[in-house]
Amino acid sequence: MASTTQIKNVTVVGAGGRLGRLITTALLDAGFTVVALARAESTTTALPDGVAAVRRVDFTSLEDLTGALEGQDAVVSVIGTMAVGQQRVLVEAAARAGVGRFVPSEYGLDTRAPGLRTTKLGRMLGPKIELSLEAGLLGIDIPNRKATIVDSGDEPFSASNREQVARAVVAVLQRPAETANRYLMVQSLTTTQNKLLKVVGEEMGQEFQAVERVTAADTEKAADDALAGGTRLTPSGPMSASTSLRMGRGARSGTKRRRMSSWGYGPRICGRVFGRY
Repeated sequence: MASTTQIKNVTVVGAGGRLGRLITTALLDAGFTVVALARAESTTTALPDGVAAVRRVDFTSLEDLTGALEGQDAVVSVIGTMAVGQQRVLVEAAARAGVGRFVPSEYGLDTRAPGLRTTKLGRMLGPKIELSLEAGLLGIDIPNRKATIVDSGDEPFSASNREQVARAVVAVLQRPAETANRYLMVQSLTTTQNKLLKVVGEEMGQEFQAVERVTAADTEKAADDALAGGTRLTPSGPMSASTSLRMGRGARSGTKRRRMSSWGYGPRICGRVFGRY
């Protein structure tokens, strides 16, 4: 079992997704042998060059999954948010197959199992700042040129981009002893809503004219009242911004983060996402 010894063979679940492709490419570039695990009915062929094999299995079958994971040193799960509950059988299969390391998707689930070491990567703001901006999760509505500033807008928060997450996964698997059973906080930058809004305006060549100011306490109370009344909340808007920013602030102030620069993976500012608008 490759728990704290060298990791070479890695299975990626969700290797064809937006984040999965980046992680898979980063692993291949770092010299890992990567196998992609896919659903039996999947027809996905858009995988990075260099993937050693694609194993198609029934994700509800513990037997199928166990067989597919035999001989692997680590499993990196990058499955979608709506399917994270299916990781339970995947974790059990990994433990049965003798896999030594499991990196769970969403990086907040308790995926511990006897004999199986895990690494949880806390990725702030979804954690991907590009996608959070695109979806309006940070209170900045780029297509409609509107913004919702929570509290003063000067409270600092941490965020990560997808490339940083991919580099973090590589760094974790290159240091199995140091990262075993750890929750690692990863960031690309620390900023504020006001600074981010200024950068977005400069990139787009125009300032945002419609700026609403709210308090975190008020938006959270409104959300609680809406939920109590049976209203389903949308994934964007003031409440989403308040929650995302609060998570980023809490991680920044209350958690010790591994300085990835000491591993040779220093912070890099996220790429631009404004051109399409």
